[in-house]
Amino acid sequence: MKLVRTWPILPPAGRARVDDRIPRLLVSDFDFAELAGIGDDLILLEWDIAVSKEDLQRFAAAAHAYHDRMIVAPYRLYADNGRPADVWAHRYWTPNRHQAGVGHVPDKAPWCNLPALGMAYLPAAILRSYVEERPGQPLNDRWFSEWHY
Repeated sequence: MKLVRTWPILPPAGRARVDDRIPRLLVSDFDFAELAGIGDDLILLEWDIAVSKEDLQRFAAAAHAYHDRMIVAPYRLYADNGRPADVWAHRYWTPNRHQAGVGHVPDKAPWCNLPALGMAYLPAAILRSYVEERPGQPLNDRWFSEWHY
């Protein structure tokens, strides 16, 4: 299992970022398809996700326990100009997805349909299946989560 931090070639201006020694994979347009080429199970951290050493170790232990499944860590998107309140990054299909769409998961939700990849464990077999089944399609939160669901 490898730890990798995705890093945009052109980081959005004015956004906080994490500067550490975790190996970086440079990406364009938030397309993480190159992760499949690493050929190993991955713990992925996006460029703006900070995590303590202890929480990262706990997450790695969970990844070992669920080694054949994708898992994600919960994290918040904080209120700003476009978002009036703090929400969890992960989303779920509302009861009638064709009418209502998607919503952010509520507090203490044990699962979600559409996980954000900010901090995720991605088994190599799942990454490989995605790029084989969807050649040329970006691997990002939206497309990967919908495919995985």
